[in-house]
Amino acid sequence: MARGEAEMAIQQLNVSTPVAGTDYVGNLPGDLHEYVVFAVATMAVSKQQEAARAFIEFVASPEAAPLLRKGMMEPAA
Repeated sequence: MARGEAEMAIQQLNVSTPVAGTDYVGNLPGDLHEYVVFAVATMAVSKQQEAARAFIEFVASPEAAPLLRKGMMEPAA
């Protein structure tokens, strides 16, 4: 796209919209539109279990929703 070798591309919004010269024109219609679901968990061997749990609680909270949307992601339902 950046070299002008294609007229259209399909990519995750949070990856493509920060790229200079990218124009987001909208979601794909109907059945073509899909969401990528991310999961978050702590590892049993994590040395910072409390920090990891606090992060998980935050990203799942209503307070995180505006930040997720700013990054072109949707908060968990």
